[in-house]
Amino acid sequence: MERFCKTIDELKQYYIEKGRNFTPYSQELIDAAVEKYGALPSILIEYYQKIGEVEDLYSDPFHIFAPDDFYVWEADTNDYLIFSSEMQGVCDYGIRCSDLKEDNPVVYGSGDPYDEYETDMVSGLTYKKDYPNEVIHHESLLHWLNVVALGEDL
Repeated sequence: MERFCKTIDELKQYYIEKGRNFTPYSQELIDAAVEKYGALPSILIEYYQKIGEVEDLYSDPFHIFAPDDFYVWEADTNDYLIFSSEMQGVCDYGIRCSDLKEDNPVVYGSGDPYDEYETDMVSGLTYKKDYPNEVIHHESLLHWLNVVALGEDL
């Protein structure tokens, strides 16, 4: 991995260096999501305050939702706050609702491609077999935000 941003400020600087347009979300919109879901990870709040909506390009493989576009996916063993998706909507990415108070929780993915692969050597995904279609993306929300932002530069 050539580059990994260790803070949201570094991630913001990366977007600036790449010439990407972004607009932070209003505190009112962020606060409404916190109130609706009871909490949000501090890393995600900081991301929304400092970066927010990033101009989508067709080449972007992933999208981070606006705070008012979150939804809860109710699974058999856990509920997940879905905050991101793959560009074609085949895969969704979320945080266990029970982990929303953590600063930098694990991000889980679900979707058809995860049924087919045990390990993806490019992205380094590590699969959990105790829940179908559940996969741990690296180790944290900050790492997932890096995957979304840096993509091929990782």
